[in-house]
Parts: sequence; C-alpha cells; structure tokens
Amino acid sequence: MTDWEKRTQRIDRLLASWPELTHTFGFATGALCALKGAADRGMRDRRSYAEGERAAHTQVVRDVLVALQSGHAPAQDWIAGFLYNSSLMRIAACYERFLRAVRQELKRRRPLPPLVTHGPDGVTLSKTEAWARQIEQALEGTVSLHRSHLEQIREDVNRLKHGLFGRVAEKEHTRSIGDIEGAIAGFDELLTILETSGIQQSLREAYRGLPPA
Repeated sequence: MTDWEKRTQRIDRLLASWPELTHTFGFATGALCALKGAADRGMRDRRSYAEGERAAHTQVVRDVLVALQSGHAPAQDWIAGFLYNSSLMRIAACYERFLRAVRQELKRRRPLPPLVTHGPDGVTLSKTEAWARQIEQALEGTVSLHRSHLEQIREDVNRLKHGLFGRVAEKEHTRSIGDIEGAIAGFDELLTILETSGIQQSLREAYRGLPPA
C-alpha cells in the first residue's frame, strides 16, 4: 500500500466517525487530490520572482494564455504548480478551521488560558501558532500538536494572498526540505492532529449538531 493510499484510508476513517463533518473532510480530500496531482506531474521547488527570472515567468503566463485561446490544456508543469497552490490553501484552511472549533469548544467548558501573541524571543506569533499553544496549555499537556510544516504552509499561503510577488527569494534558502515534501509533511501533520484523542473529543462536542440552515 502506498503512502497516498494510507492517507485516503485515514481520511475515510475520520469521515466514518463524524459524518456531520462531511463538508470539511471533503475539503481535506480536495487538498490531498491536488497535492497528489502536483506530485504526479513532477512538481519541483517553486521559482522565486527575482528580477533575473521575470522573462521566464512572463513566457509561462503567455504560454498558458495561448493554450486557453486555442482550447488546449496548459502545460503539465504549470498545472502542477496550480494544483500545488490549491493544496496549500486547502490545507491551511482546514488547519485554521479545526483550531478555531477546538478553541470554541474548550472555551465553552471553562475559561481559556491567556492568548500569548509573542514567543520568548519577542517574535510575533502567527494566529494559528498562538491558538495551537493556547489549546496545548488548555489541555494541560495531554496533547502536543506537531505543526512546524503546517505553520510553513500558513506562511506560504499568506504570501500568496497578500505578497506582491508571492515568493521571497532570500527566504527559500532557509528551508530544510523541498516545497512538495514540506506540503506533504504538513498534510500528514494535519491528519495526525485530527486523529489525536483530545482534539477528537473537543471536535465531537463542537460539531455535535449540523450547522444551522
């Protein structure tokens, strides 16, 4: 059995446990589909938008426009990047969605610990990192949320949404693994968090009924 098949089985088990969360698990399945599609099409590390690469990026965009005008599909490497971006956004959205739900349920039970927005070094924490630390503290050390790759994905998605050029070339040298490997690792972190008993209990309570019509 391949790792991809194991991931589909893990999602299927979660889906069987919480049929009321079908929409959300469908969203996660879409992330897995896009991620596998990107990997199957040979997705490599993303290009930066340094000035010397501008002409190449321009040609890629023109090639896509020509393909669309002629009724053909864009090149496979462009589709790989398209699917990769889609997978990142879906993974990040699922991660934030579940953290929000767990926080709401824990807050319903009792007051949450204070939200810490800065690390010991004074660096401002991302919203999801602050929430994850608060959840770990609220569950009194019974749950450890491994999320380093998820946080990298969140940072990438924020750059895609808000950064003028999307990528910051000088930051790419700090990554310990390639882009596609990091995205796969982040997806696996997401599944592991959802399979954690303390998180499952909170989510069962938070989603014990269907959302209002």
